[in-house]
Amino acid sequence: MEDVPYLTWLHRIRRLCMGSGGSTLETQFELEASACKELLTCCCERWAQLSCSGPTSESSMSIFEGKRPATVPIQKYGEHLSRYLDVSPVAVIGACVYIFKMLNRKEPVDVVSASNIHRLLLTALMLSSKFFDDGSYENAYFAEVGGVSVEELNSLEVAFLFGIDFRLNLTEAEIEKALQEIVRVRCERRLSQKRKAEPVEPVPYSFRCRDPVVNEFNEPQPVFSNADVQPVFTCSLKHSGDLIVGMTLEVELPQLDSAYPYVSDLGYRLIDELSISVAGVELDRMTGLHMLLKAVMSDAHSEYSRFGDMLNGVTVPGMLDSEAEIQDGEATTHKLVHVPIPFWFARAQVSNGFPLASLITAEAIIKLKLSPLSSIIQPPPDVRLQPRISILTDNVWLDPKVAFALIRSGPSKSLFQQNLHQDHAVDADLPVQRIELTCNKSVRRLLWLVTASDDPNQILPNSVLSSRLILEGYDLMSRGPVNQDTGERADGKYSELV
Repeated sequence: MEDVPYLTWLHRIRRLCMGSGGSTLETQFELEASACKELLTCCCERWAQLSCSGPTSESSMSIFEGKRPATVPIQKYGEHLSRYLDVSPVAVIGACVYIFKMLNRKEPVDVVSASNIHRLLLTALMLSSKFFDDGSYENAYFAEVGGVSVEELNSLEVAFLFGIDFRLNLTEAEIEKALQEIVRVRCERRLSQKRKAEPVEPVPYSFRCRDPVVNEFNEPQPVFSNADVQPVFTCSLKHSGDLIVGMTLEVELPQLDSAYPYVSDLGYRLIDELSISVAGVELDRMTGLHMLLKAVMSDAHSEYSRFGDMLNGVTVPGMLDSEAEIQDGEATTHKLVHVPIPFWFARAQVSNGFPLASLITAEAIIKLKLSPLSSIIQPPPDVRLQPRISILTDNVWLDPKVAFALIRSGPSKSLFQQNLHQDHAVDADLPVQRIELTCNKSVRRLLWLVTASDDPNQILPNSVLSSRLILEGYDLMSRGPVNQDTGERADGKYSELV
């Protein structure tokens, strides 16, 4: 136990006993406040299962016997202790292990009963708090909260220490065993509650009920043209369901009068910029080039090439690859293109879904700006193409109770998770370039993106040899060794090079 960092055990306790939900950036105080009460409740239920109804026979456990049976159940007593004793979850686990040590001694008559479990819990919790926590209350305060005298608690402390042979150190095996017991009790309790709960009427929705929704663009409909300044087209998201966990742009292209050269990555080349905003607040924004970049990065980790082709917005469901190949020097026309939109909530993670409950008093607007037609193909000067464009969303219906909890906790954190992109472009005339980044928000990822001068949509991989990130004059992130001659650090490769 001494070799394991405290916060490491704290996160393991949270993960095992309260589920894997919650950010890893939670503070120690938030972890302790959320886990301590649950741990004590599960421990008390486990000890209640092991306890017998009557008093124990004459043994070393007799000192923990009360003069009369306790009127407060052990579960309520545990809640009372967790409310007034500022103990950590690790101390609760330690108390649980100490009590198991008392039960696993050689004396077969030492058992937990309804008349001694309260004093056992109080004494074990006090010893564990003194041993594991940085700060602990005096015995007088524990006695006042626990409902016993100071003299009696002092005697109980000495008897408990002799009962476990003063073995206050915990092994990893002992902690894992205690955690497994607590998790088993927690699962049994949830299963029992689920069986007892009989809804008055059937619940109409389930967590896995999904509904594909088509969101049409407002008037005027999007058009492709050669204009230098492209208009912005808007689409209002429908309030259907509880979460949006996926979003796709569906583009039905018109039939071209003449053949044009084949265009790779057509889906993302059609988009100049796409954003989502609620109540006038922009939550996420990305360009077609950013989407293509994410697709290229996804292709690098894709196990199947066909899955990667789908991400590029080229392969259409129901269309064979051969139909999209160049035939007789001319490309066949893509009639239907599906482009996955990688907003933060549309990455196949239900836990990060877009909460539609936020649209009760506000409206979610998708803004689309198409690329100039001349940047994709070379049409006649006055050509205007009228495609049919819509937003397809993957909506999830939740259980009403789950949806209510989501409204109270999730949206405020997920909805305003702004995920904006900032571009800093330079011309690569010199081998060494200096780019000054001015960011008004925290930076999560830094990407070097090198494109061809004649074609901005063509990504040139492996074009950056090395990079350094200087923050206010200091190379804070470099881990390279210091050159003894110059006093400078070696280049650190922190950014993802594409």
